Amino acid sequence: MYYGGYKPFVGAGQPIKRWANAELLLGVPKSRAGAFGQGLLNGHVPAQHGPADGDGTDGAGRTERKPIIPFTVEDITARVCEEMLAELRDKPAPSDRVELLSVDRRRFSKAVRTAEADDPVAVLLDTPDPDGPDHTGGHWEEDYDARREYLCVRIGAWKQELVTSVFIGFDIKGSTLHTEFYTYVLSPLPKSFHLADRLPATIGGKLMWRIAWDVTLSAPGELLRLIANPLRERLPSRFGTDTVGKLVSQPADTSEFRLGRYALASVDCGALTSVRELAPNRDFHHFFQESDTIKYIQIIERHLLQIVGDFLRDHDVDTREHEANQTNILQQNFGANSTNNFGGNQSVGNTKTTQTFGNNSGVTREARQP
Repeated sequence: MYYGGYKPFVGAGQPIKRWANAELLLGVPKSRAGAFGQGLLNGHVPAQHGPADGDGTDGAGRTERKPIIPFTVEDITARVCEEMLAELRDKPAPSDRVELLSVDRRRFSKAVRTAEADDPVAVLLDTPDPDGPDHTGGHWEEDYDARREYLCVRIGAWKQELVTSVFIGFDIKGSTLHTEFYTYVLSPLPKSFHLADRLPATIGGKLMWRIAWDVTLSAPGELLRLIANPLRERLPSRFGTDTVGKLVSQPADTSEFRLGRYALASVDCGALTSVRELAPNRDFHHFFQESDTIKYIQIIERHLLQIVGDFLRDHDVDTREHEANQTNILQQNFGANSTNNFGGNQSVGNTKTTQTFGNNSGVTREARQP
């Protein structure tokens, strides 16, 4: 997907919660104690061996570890995508399934049009095709033309009026697995929009007279808006733009009024918002809509942590750090959502959680631990 402006997740709505986590990729300890602890995490108790196993340390006192079975970002992304669908939609009984669930892999790239030097009317899209082949080797690019892939887990509830989207990204750098977790919600449409469902099926003579009378009364105000809106759009904004520009040589200006003096060298042509994002209410219509948003975010988060933990164990990675981080993240959920204001900013360890829920989004709470 090509996007413009700052946020890549165009169309997802308002941000609700986010956290990031970094885990060192260390092999399972070879010692008997390490193997026993790893076995418990895998759900079984390993067979005990004799003293020949040793204490699992080398001559310098360092813990001896098994080599990690190599894996890539593509491997862990595919595993999460496959098991998320299976655990939430395919395996459960029909009454327990998460309805209207989708899990897609999406690439996001900044879109900038630049003028070609040889052709005054040519337009070049200065970014790679997000849906084309990925040549990044499983790593995220780090430049202005970068594109990055995220898993998008989306759930439509309340007859698709409440849409929760979770974006999950992975990267591996410096023997460290970095995980990003972003959640957005499209809140329900204004109730007045549903009046369209109650309009008459046919327009009769009496209704035509009413429409004509209403149009006549509203004509002066509409005329004023037609004049004022274009002027307001052309006024300079007090906020800066983050458009990525690429300076190019301009073609010869042969226009009668030398309009080339005012032509832009580059234009950010990516999407800034979606039609659906322009319409929703800022507040939920019902308390249960707010609680369902929290519910689905926590369900996806819990399954993600479990799937990643199983994946790491399958590749002989020591998951003690993952288990500790998982506990921190789940405890943050419990602490934030057990309050009356459904809001808060928390930072525990190497995870950061930002939550703003519902009609009380202006109320925040901060809690920090060393």
